[in-house]
This record gives sequence, C-alpha cells and structure tokens, in this order.
Amino acid sequence: MQGNEPSIKCDVLVAGGGPAGIAASIAAARAGCRVVLLEKYGFLGGLAYAGMAGTICGLYLRDSSNNVQYVSGGFAREWAEEISMPSGAKPLHVAEGLHVLLYDSWDFQRTADNLVRRAGGIAMALHGTLVSVDAGDGKVREVRALVRDRFVSFRPSCVVDCTGDATVLYMAGASVEEETEGQAAAVVFSLDTLMRANDRASRLAVLRDIQRAVREKQLSSACEAVSFVPSDSLNRFSLKVNLPYDASNDWQMMTGLELRARDVMDELSRFLKTRLSRLPVQVGVRSGRRVRGRAVLTEEDILNCRKYPDGVACGAWPIEEWGQDIRPVMTYIPEREYYEIPIGCLIPESHDNVFAAGRCISASAKAIASARVIGTSLCTGWAAGRAAAFHVMNRPLSSAVKDLREEQVRGRGYCP
Repeated sequence: MQGNEPSIKCDVLVAGGGPAGIAASIAAARAGCRVVLLEKYGFLGGLAYAGMAGTICGLYLRDSSNNVQYVSGGFAREWAEEISMPSGAKPLHVAEGLHVLLYDSWDFQRTADNLVRRAGGIAMALHGTLVSVDAGDGKVREVRALVRDRFVSFRPSCVVDCTGDATVLYMAGASVEEETEGQAAAVVFSLDTLMRANDRASRLAVLRDIQRAVREKQLSSACEAVSFVPSDSLNRFSLKVNLPYDASNDWQMMTGLELRARDVMDELSRFLKTRLSRLPVQVGVRSGRRVRGRAVLTEEDILNCRKYPDGVACGAWPIEEWGQDIRPVMTYIPEREYYEIPIGCLIPESHDNVFAAGRCISASAKAIASARVIGTSLCTGWAAGRAAAFHVMNRPLSSAVKDLREEQVRGRGYCP
C-alpha cells in the first residue's frame, strides 16, 4: 500500500454494478449498512446496459393466458415497475407462454441511478477496477481497486461478489468452477430505421436476405446467426448476432470476440445499406466463472421446480442454452410453476464474510443457463445484500431467510 492511498472502511462492499449488484447494494443500504458499490464502468447496469440486451427475462411465471404473474414480490417487482414508468412498457409475450419486459438501455441506467441514490448510504466507486484481495482465515479483509487513476483500499465487514465471474472470490483463493463450455456470446446493435422492416413479415424477409447472402458468400458465415431483438414498444430496430467461442481459450478471448463483433456489425450495416445508430459497450457474455457454494443449484432442481425451506430467490425462466444456431435450445418448466434457490448457493464453501449473486452463484452449467437472467439476478442480488447486512449486524442468517421468504410471497401478484 502506498503512503497516500485512501483506506475506506464500510459495512458491505458490493463488487459489480449490474442487476445483482444494484439489488444487493440497495438491500444492504435499506437495512442500515454503509455500502460501497464498486463498478468497473462509468455507469450502473452491467451487461444489461453495456450489452444492450433490451429485454428483462425471468420476471414472470410462464403462462399461455393473458394473466401475467410475477415470479416473486419484493425488489424484482419494484424494479420492473420503476423501469416501466418512462416508456409505459408492459409484459410482452414472446413464445411458449414466456413473457419479457422490454427496456431502453438509458432507462435502465437512470433507474439504477435513481434507486441507488434514493436508498441512501451507498457510496458509488465508478471506474473502479479490482486489483487484489487480501484474505485469510476464511475471511476477506481488504479489497484493493484502481479507481480511475489512484489505488484505493476497502476494508469491508462483508463482501457481495456480483462481478459475473466470481472475481473477488477468485482473487481471494476461494474454490470456483471455471467455465469450460461457454455459451455463445452475443452482440446487440441498433440500426437507423429500416423502412422495409416495419412489421414481422418484413423483418423475416430481411433475415432471409441475410441468410441467402451468407449462402452465396456475399456475407461471412458469422452473419448467419442473426435475429431481431424484440422491439414492439420501442421505436428502434436492433439486431443480435451470436458469437460462439471457446471458453478455455487464452487471455485474448475477449479481444477476439470484440474484433469479430465489430466485423459483423460493419458487414451487416453495409449489406443492409443503413448506418449503425447505437453500439454496445461490450460483447454480451452469457457464462463465466462460478463459486463453489454450500449448496449447488442443479438442472434437476429447475426442471422439478424444487422448493427449499431456506429458498431465498425464485426462478421460472427455462434453461436457455445458446450454441452455434440462431435460436437457443430451451428446456421449459411447467406453466405457472417456479423453483427456489437456497441460501447455500450464495455462500462460498471457504469464506464466511462473502456472498455471491447473479451469474456467479453456485450452480451447474445447465442451471445457471436459467438463473443468470436479469429477473433472477435481481432476486439473488437482493437476497445476498440482505444476508450480508444481517451478517454485519450479527443477526442470525435464518432471520434473513425468513424475511426474504415473506417478501417473495408479498406482492407476488398479477401485472396490471
């Protein structure tokens, strides 16, 4: 540590400002904790903003009727209602009884800003890159980061790892599961208005033109896995292209994905004779490193809709596996059903003052293909933040579990 390096004490340090991190920091702050929210970008939202996903999956029970019901009450519902205000967005039926909530990336970012500010007690450290973690005796003692242009040391009582790749836990020497068969990444980008793509039939025609051009070698094969992002309530045309990759590749994996993504965006905009109007900050990566926890969410848990006495988050999204094809392989759970994620999936085997949330919870590769979506990440983030607050206050974890389970039931109603 350098002599003039700031050393910041806090109750809870939340690493990662995506959906899980936003929820975790607000949960801990509302419980009365002093929170630091450390985020590598200059904004909150994580890949929901940086990757321009455009849809929030996992908020609603699967239901083929028009009775759209929230999977869980609590913060996930609060978030959905807050982000819907600017656009008036309603749940959109996409397929097989699944409903999603469309959002504009700017609205996502501003909703995060507003909710974090209103919570009070949260000090944001944007442009903060993790550098090192000092851990011992089963605890994280210090987290060091480069915040813009200077080193800062944080000394938290408790940490919530919402990095998406279990980065804090990895640096702390915790047991983690390395991703070896990663799902395809995706690049989402917006185009200037396509006059010939103003309805579903026209959009399908555009996709057929692209696929024909690939077959005839006018476009590279990377352009074939393209689809329109649902945008019925938004005045923008966005495309998504899947980018398969080898998760066991070397340190240049992300560099290769970013270069391929730019090549594809350039090719398609030139072919469609329109300009790129909105670009992602980074390629969207769907899978990564996960913690080894005291419990493990499995494929069987999801498909059998298992409930647990210590379940602290609910999920209902299918197991969604993206590979080489344009569309994912979807394995559905029954309609109007859900599964629960036990608190042990958020607690590492090896560290007592760290919780995990979002994409890096303890889960099998197939299970995380369901639990990684934004709606479920909001739930696991909220649960981890509440558990961290109880840890700081030396209150029993069982009390946090009880409160979280009651919150899930309250507000689990139908969308207006």
